[in-house]
Amino acid sequence: MVLCLAIGTSIGELLGIEKRFQQFGEWLKKKTGNSGDGKFVTAFVTASLTVCIGAMAIEGAIQDGLLGDYSTLAVKSVLDFIIIAVMTSSMGKGCAFALGVLTTPHVTD
Repeated sequence: MVLCLAIGTSIGELLGIEKRFQQFGEWLKKKTGNSGDGKFVTAFVTASLTVCIGAMAIEGAIQDGLLGDYSTLAVKSVLDFIIIAVMTSSMGKGCAFALGVLTTPHVTD
């Protein structure tokens, strides 16, 4: 598992995923009229990573894909909504745009 994490980190660094994600946050900031919000990108990136990375996301996707049981993903969605609501109140409206990451359709077939 540690080897997989190291390889994944190396690939992510080579592809520049972090830089591209921050560029997307900057683009989103401009498009939504939040250019004056200095914390927008940080809040967006932090909240997006919070909802995308975790055991329930991985286990839920595997469970849905293999067994057609989306119950773990449904519970995760409710929990993520609550987490994003709390993060938005403390970090700013950039967090609210992470809900777009949550609602992106995924193909499981």
